[in-house]
Amino acid sequence: MKQLSGIDVTFLNMETPTTFGHVASLNLFDATGPAGENVLETTKQNFLDRIGGLEPLRRRLVEVPLGLDLPYWIADPNFDIDFHVRHHAVPPPGTPQQLSEVISRIHARPLDRSRPLWELYVIEGVDEGRVFATFTKVHHAAVDGAAGAIMLAALLDIEPDPPPFDVQSWEPDQIPTDQALLRRTMVEYIKRPEKAIRMTTRAIRELAAASRTVGCGRWPMSSPSPCQDRLATSCAGASAGSTTRSTIRPSCHPPLHHGRRGMRRSVRTDGSPTRRSHSMTPRRSAVRWAARSTTSS
Repeated sequence: MKQLSGIDVTFLNMETPTTFGHVASLNLFDATGPAGENVLETTKQNFLDRIGGLEPLRRRLVEVPLGLDLPYWIADPNFDIDFHVRHHAVPPPGTPQQLSEVISRIHARPLDRSRPLWELYVIEGVDEGRVFATFTKVHHAAVDGAAGAIMLAALLDIEPDPPPFDVQSWEPDQIPTDQALLRRTMVEYIKRPEKAIRMTTRAIRELAAASRTVGCGRWPMSSPSPCQDRLATSCAGASAGSTTRSTIRPSCHPPLHHGRRGMRRSVRTDGSPTRRSHSMTPRRSAVRWAARSTTSS
């Protein structure tokens, strides 16, 4: 069990619904020789034989409750090679454009943080089946560029018939309970009081930020959130009526302590306001507001 460094945690925290922290590499191989036979199973066995010496590929994250301390790495007790090494194929004729489209879809999916932070795809059918590719995704928090190059060299051979190597065994860790993680955190706080102040302040700040994003979630300002879309539809439907009084609220409600601070506005059928309106400053990722509309003939 090993705690992440502050830099590694930064790579985790930088992720958003549109920005990921993993890096990737693409390798092309000749499929006409012996290497092109039973590629998927050969690749899985290659990883299983060498995974004992590749610690970053067999460890997963464990989060401390409430974010009171930095996460930990543990050797995954549920390591599953079938989850990490996957098969894919491009449709004929397997042009570079088709391969690029496949890679872009794969790369656009985030890694599962409940597993070791890497995936490898064996992609067949490239160049009418004469070439197969391997596309590897690894999170930057788990492996940096230099370590990734060393690991890639350990997985590839420079000779058609490489000499045998010793298979290293490894022991998985037990997933610690929340109580065990909190006890470890308290011991760390006693040893380093300044860390206790820093991490507690960070936890309070993150909880406050989470309370502001309840309901609508985090959405980039460049695109409207689902709440705004549903609200716009409701407003359009209400303005079409002529004699009914309607109350329009977004499907995702803001937190209760912000409920009375939202925008309140009454309009006539011509769109002119009849009462004062209060606007709440839009926050970073979504606009949270409630609107009340009255239409009359």
